[in-house]
Amino acid sequence: MRVDAETKKFLLGESLSNGAFFPVDRSPLISRNPLLVELVRGKSVLHLGCADHTSLIRKKREQGNYLHDLLGASASSLVGADINGEALNEMKTLGIENLYQVDELPESAHYDLLVVPDVIEHVGNVADFLAGLKRFSFDAIVITTPNALRLRNRMLFSAELVNTDHRYWFSPYTLSKTIYESGFEIEEFYYTDTPMSWKSPVRSMLKYFYPLCRDGLAVVIRPS
Repeated sequence: MRVDAETKKFLLGESLSNGAFFPVDRSPLISRNPLLVELVRGKSVLHLGCADHTSLIRKKREQGNYLHDLLGASASSLVGADINGEALNEMKTLGIENLYQVDELPESAHYDLLVVPDVIEHVGNVADFLAGLKRFSFDAIVITTPNALRLRNRMLFSAELVNTDHRYWFSPYTLSKTIYESGFEIEEFYYTDTPMSWKSPVRSMLKYFYPLCRDGLAVVIRPS
């Protein structure tokens, strides 16, 4: 998503079009977790929505792909927060520390980065949620979410494949629109993908040349 001066007018509601086109540049294939690990490297981090579904925590840890563990190995310091008390208790039984209910986070702490991975599609009011992040002290925020235009969605004609707790699908433009109307600006935009899909040469080529087909979206944002 190119956020140039003209596009910014649409995002801020200063211009309107009933059929605007927003080109997407080709970019390297990268999956979500390695991207987040690099973005947090050497930084103090608050991981919001850190727990994942309770039933998946142990399995992901055994497989070595539990995101909170990966972030902890890269960040200089890591605090986790979630609204799911059951999942937080499960994390604590596994020896994970510095965990809080979201409303119990220390108010005095400052973080280089807030990481909010695959959370916004679960909340009822995304604009209010994003605006509410300003109560924390931070330099920047990283947000990830599934891509509404991903290849597997385009290939489904008679059914919808979805996490049943999701409330929204975001395209690059609608994600950007929501971010700007919540009082933030986008610094970096990424199109992420799932490594399993790279096993197919045809799919890998499609996703390389056409990032709109990739599974996920990721943005680095700051308050405007």
